[in-house]
Amino acid sequence: EWLVYHKELGATKYVYLSTNGTPGTDTSKFNDTEPTTSVFSLGTDSVCNGNGSSYVAYVWAQIPGLQHFGKYVGNGTAEGAFCDVGFKPALLWVKDITDTWDWYCMDNARSPFNPVIYKLNLNRDYVQNADTATNIFDFTSNGFKVKGSGNTEPTNDDNDTYIYCAWSQSAVNSFFGAQSPAR
Repeated sequence: EWLVYHKELGATKYVYLSTNGTPGTDTSKFNDTEPTTSVFSLGTDSVCNGNGSSYVAYVWAQIPGLQHFGKYVGNGTAEGAFCDVGFKPALLWVKDITDTWDWYCMDNARSPFNPVIYKLNLNRDYVQNADTATNIFDFTSNGFKVKGSGNTEPTNDDNDTYIYCAWSQSAVNSFFGAQSPAR
């Protein structure tokens, strides 16, 4: 299982990258401790901290102009939420945490122009799929706009909460917060 902590869930909630489930609650996953700028905690749960097992951890922090993590609430209309992340996304992951829907992955390589219609499901072994009516996005110079026709699941269902992870097309800052040099 690929255990996922997201700041919008808190230290006692988790989701799995490998499933479409809603968040679970367990204080033994992340030791009921919010990460800091230099440390993240693991509890005694065997999925994330088994005795004698080896693990890989991918840990991202919010860095203005480089990567952004947040949430939005769906409104069920063709003009969904706008998320200002401070940069034009190159890669976007979205997960409905209210219902059991897949993780959606969109990028500017598969869809170099708006609307962003090509997606991968991170928790499945599907090939890329295209959706031209529902579950589409626009990548803007400072974020992304959720679009689609009507009450679209799994990216804009009315009153559902979605977590997202966005990475920049052109980093304004480095991983250490420094400005990127001009060419």
